[in-house]
Amino acid sequence: MKFVILENNEKDRLLLQSILNTWAIGKGIPCDILCFSSGESFLHAKIYIDEISVFFLNIIMDSTTGMDIALFLRKNGFNGEIIFLANTTDYILQSYDVHAFNYILKPIDVSLISKNLDEIYSNSIGPYYLYQHKGDLTLLPYRNIICFISCRHNVDIVTTSNTYTERISFSEIITKLPTCFIQIHRSFIVNMGHISKISHNMIYLSNHMQLNIGRSYIKNVHERFTQFISDS
Repeated sequence: MKFVILENNEKDRLLLQSILNTWAIGKGIPCDILCFSSGESFLHAKIYIDEISVFFLNIIMDSTTGMDIALFLRKNGFNGEIIFLANTTDYILQSYDVHAFNYILKPIDVSLISKNLDEIYSNSIGPYYLYQHKGDLTLLPYRNIICFISCRHNVDIVTTSNTYTERISFSEIITKLPTCFIQIHRSFIVNMGHISKISHNMIYLSNHMQLNIGRSYIKNVHERFTQFISDS
């Protein structure tokens, strides 16, 4: 995911950047964060706005305000999410005019930002994996996908009823998946909803497959799976 932070308060800008990085690392989602201290610096940068997932805009700034930027974005066809940051509720009604996802009062609340990101990410990926093969497109429900297995230049998608082979890299796949999926090995991505048991460096899946956990992945797998169970 790609984020833009437009914030003239350096402390708030750095805090928000840290929150976004921490959230992305925790979810295993690659992210890129572009920061600007003024509306003018953003406009001069000539960012390709369709690549941005979320804009975080301080609504009150000198000269070009966050609201000015929001109006610019919508006028130029941006359909992604806008989240306003503000010290006052005075502009809430105006935020509806640009279809803002949220209007957050400072001081910045870490849990609220993370909750917003979870919802935006969940909405963006949808409930299906789009499988492409020989010109055909097939929607595979994420809940039915047990794991992805990399084999040379192909990936096997193992579901509860079938196995599909796609020519794609793991780096491309991981950005499409909801947070219930986790990479456990350089060759394996599994759906935590289909894990029946973790024992030492082995994962047991609902279809009776047993997969090895890579040494460098063990700590993260145990932490993520524990969190997944507690959130379920």
